[in-house]
Amino acid sequence: LKRIQTRIRAEEKEMPRIVAYFENWLKRQPNEGEAYFGLALAQRRMGALDRAVDSLKQAASLSAGDGEILRELGNTYFLKGSFPDARRYLEDAGRLIPRDGMTYVCLGLVHFEQSEPQPSLLAFLRAKELLPDYPEVYYHLGRAYGGVGQLGLAYQNFGQYYKAIGDNRIAISHFQKALAYYDEKSPERRTTGPRTCGASS
Repeated sequence: LKRIQTRIRAEEKEMPRIVAYFENWLKRQPNEGEAYFGLALAQRRMGALDRAVDSLKQAASLSAGDGEILRELGNTYFLKGSFPDARRYLEDAGRLIPRDGMTYVCLGLVHFEQSEPQPSLLAFLRAKELLPDYPEVYYHLGRAYGGVGQLGLAYQNFGQYYKAIGDNRIAISHFQKALAYYDEKSPERRTTGPRTCGASS
């Protein structure tokens, strides 16, 4: 409950007031890891990535074994373009919270940006298992499949993404492109195409 409250507070619109809230919390409780975590999220929203990293490291030192903090630390390093650090913290997070789909989304992005298509694909496939209703997973899978040369699956996943966000016209276009990569007897042809966008028989 405290973590949910922290995230909600950090997402409020008045950034100076949010930062002041967490800073005042730390004045009262200087060893409260949750306050550093909330401060880091607010700092990251403001674009102060170096300060966010410092706050997250403080949070991690005070809340040992908190995989969510390590995930956000990895994600912040990713935003900084520090991909080796991002990967290290995200892999640590994956060991602590192996069923957290967002960790694998972030890890897949790190691999993709480092031109590592196969590890990127594996990370996004794991994210899909854990977050099957998260549209962005299918977009990232489309890019990852394209990176390993599996264009049928790339277009198919782009189609799933656009279908999920309600753009059936673009979804159908991608599904039709995917069909060109499957032969007539391929099982993918039974699950790919306009019908999957909700088209009537």
